Amino acid sequence: MYCTNCNQILPDDSTFCNKCGHKVSESTLEISSGIETGTVTSIVSNNETSLNRKSKKKPIIISLVIIIIIAMISASYWYYNDKQQKEEAAAKAAMIQKYQNDISEAVIKIVAYSYISEKITNLYSTVWSGAIKARYGIQVNGKKAYSFNEAIKYQREELEDKGILKKVRENTQSVDALMKSLNNPPEEFQKAYGILVEMYGNYTQFADQADSPTGSLIEFNKKTNELSAGISKYYNQFKILLPNLDESKINDYIGSQDI
Repeated sequence: MYCTNCNQILPDDSTFCNKCGHKVSESTLEISSGIETGTVTSIVSNNETSLNRKSKKKPIIISLVIIIIIAMISASYWYYNDKQQKEEAAAKAAMIQKYQNDISEAVIKIVAYSYISEKITNLYSTVWSGAIKARYGIQVNGKKAYSFNEAIKYQREELEDKGILKKVRENTQSVDALMKSLNNPPEEFQKAYGILVEMYGNYTQFADQADSPTGSLIEFNKKTNELSAGISKYYNQFKILLPNLDESKINDYIGSQDI
């Protein structure tokens, strides 16, 4: 509040100016009071407006934070779910590829050593027939054989000396191990596995014929022919089921044995 006479600043409740003694009019008091009241009212009003704005902004900010959190959770879930699916798909593809490699290896070894077994049985058949026909015996592995039993025995000894029969037995063990690892085929190889089981049955009989020939010559030759035809039939089916079979490996196995 000011003195209207000398502009002296006065306390709000002053009646006279403490400088010039001029009486303060009531209108001055009312104006001063009105200004101050208006100022206070304005400040309060501004504060209330500010608080109202802040209170309105708060739920909006909370909503935005919630949306961001949900988006982050969704993105994380999608990322890890997608990653897991890709890892599972890669693992399945690797498992299927390994199964295909193993079943292909089994087929190659069975076909190769069935052929080797057939060549061995043909040797037995030759000396067997020769011993039966010869009147004074035949030469087998540098020895004189006077019976077909001796002829087969000497022929088998020669094959043992060359390590050929050992290779046949080792291959059979290798195929046995592969068959055990293949006994739970994925859906894609169910049919191939069924054919492999039948082919394996033929092969084991062929390997037995090569390692220990028995029966009569006619029965022996008949069985050899049947087993050979069976192996050929199954192999032709595998050429369709497993088009990527490496036939050169079959020739490598066969070529490694000097029969």
